Amino acid sequence: GLLTGKYNDGNLPEDSRAKQQGYTWLESVIKSWEEEGKLAKVKELTEYAKTNFDCNMAELALAWCVKNPNVSTVLLGATKEHQIESNLKAIEVVEKLTDE
Repeated sequence: GLLTGKYNDGNLPEDSRAKQQGYTWLESVIKSWEEEGKLAKVKELTEYAKTNFDCNMAELALAWCVKNPNVSTVLLGATKEHQIESNLKAIEVVEKLTDE
């Protein structure tokens, strides 16, 4: 959730897992991300992904994992069809990444 950027404005989307029964504890986790500056970093990385790779943050994160020689397996955690489609776009981003 953090790297998707959906919490960047500090609000919880209605379809967020954090709004579901049994997951309300996530709200405090997301608030701590904001207080620790993690959401600000994700905002910066989101702009970097868009500017340099024409992709969203989740696609860049997955592409980085695929490109990383220390990662043997990349697991997708999609719960919606559009998330799977977006995740698969990371394959195009992998080709754009350099070793730097």
